[in-house]
Amino acid sequence: MKTKWLRIGLLSAAVFSGRVWADEQTFSVGNKAAPLTQEGGTARAMSMGSAYVGVAEGSETLFWNPAGLGDLCGKELGLHSTSSIGDTFQETGVFGMPIGSLGGIAASLNGVTNGSFEGRDQFGNQTANYSAGDIGANLGWGKKIVSGISIGAAIKTNQQYLAGSTYSSYATDLGLLWNPFSTFKVGAAYTNLNIGNSYSNYELNSAWNIGLSYYPIKPLLLAVAGQMQPGGVNRMQFGGEYSVNSIIELRGGYEFNYPNQDLSGMTDFTLGIGLTLTKHIQIDYAFVPEGALGEENRIGLIYKFGCEEKPAPMMKSEANIEPKTLAVVEAPVAVEEKVILLQDTHFDFDQSSLKPEAKTMLDTSIQTLKQNPGTFVRLAGYTSAEGTEEYNQKLSERRAASVRNYLIAGGIAPDRMTLIGYGEARPAEHEANPQDINSVAAKANMRTLFEIVIK
Repeated sequence: MKTKWLRIGLLSAAVFSGRVWADEQTFSVGNKAAPLTQEGGTARAMSMGSAYVGVAEGSETLFWNPAGLGDLCGKELGLHSTSSIGDTFQETGVFGMPIGSLGGIAASLNGVTNGSFEGRDQFGNQTANYSAGDIGANLGWGKKIVSGISIGAAIKTNQQYLAGSTYSSYATDLGLLWNPFSTFKVGAAYTNLNIGNSYSNYELNSAWNIGLSYYPIKPLLLAVAGQMQPGGVNRMQFGGEYSVNSIIELRGGYEFNYPNQDLSGMTDFTLGIGLTLTKHIQIDYAFVPEGALGEENRIGLIYKFGCEEKPAPMMKSEANIEPKTLAVVEAPVAVEEKVILLQDTHFDFDQSSLKPEAKTMLDTSIQTLKQNPGTFVRLAGYTSAEGTEEYNQKLSERRAASVRNYLIAGGIAPDRMTLIGYGEARPAEHEANPQDINSVAAKANMRTLFEIVIK
């Protein structure tokens, strides 16, 4: 009796929850269904116009390009919530972690409620209302197979329920990530490869997703992505993110669907913001307009912990590294008396000029040096892995030289100082993802060591 209206309800659930679960996916209405095995929906990615397949960072890359899981630094737990069209709500939990030489893994559990629908029989008579929703789970893996190239795969399952009926689908995603240099990545993912479903008249909607990301300058990330579906709708996605003092991330994007004008409500600008509350806690928000359909609000809470500290392989042994020396004093290494660490925060962003707090630290050291004329200073500059090797080498030299010049201005003789720049060659911590300039490892590597030794 309810057959006709159940079909209408099923199609409605697919359309509405499909937008929540799979904003980077669309499908050909009438001959495709069950797009819901691709649960995109995280706030950071959505606020950047869904152009995330080439960004592929964090545990949320499970939903966009599983190859990015190979770059996980530590454990990460994400809780993501969405309020959408009508009574539609989505809740997603995802956990990711590195597994040593085997790469990284992530798993998620997802739930969508679509509210209730008015029930009618085949004659149009009103019956009892019924509900619709979804429950899904993902399990993914990624690994860097050679320098700059990662692969990944994810297995997904989704259960749709509608008026007492349940519909199941199972699929897999395959991902590839190419990172030819630290500021540029290219990603590709084939999503929703069908491995089984209970939809007798429908098939899963598969698609190729291609994207790239680029850091033209350190605080600015740009991304673009495209989607190709056989016989379906193509999509172009554009996004960007700008970091303010490594605390606030301002995000924006644009999604364009063509040629199917029925999906024009999904073509629009997106906006969002990220807040780094502590080194472990991040909050993300996205506003996603739906045109005439309404709007979505997405929020994510991400907790990061246990970042692995792995030594990076050296190009040369420490003894064989050729230092870039501006002033050299031939003197044997003696007993260390004091080591002062100047962090990246003691310099202007991406510059060598000293901030006031750094000068205060050096003023105290100047007095110590004047009171101990039998001491001399070894200055060593280091950088993170982000950027070109040549640029990092010069930045490390400039920062060490800036400290040296300040000491000379304070009355310390130049011949009491040795200056060396190592660039990115000797990291304090391994950077699993060099593009992430806000990572714990990157901040630890951006430093200048001021060492006072006794002759």
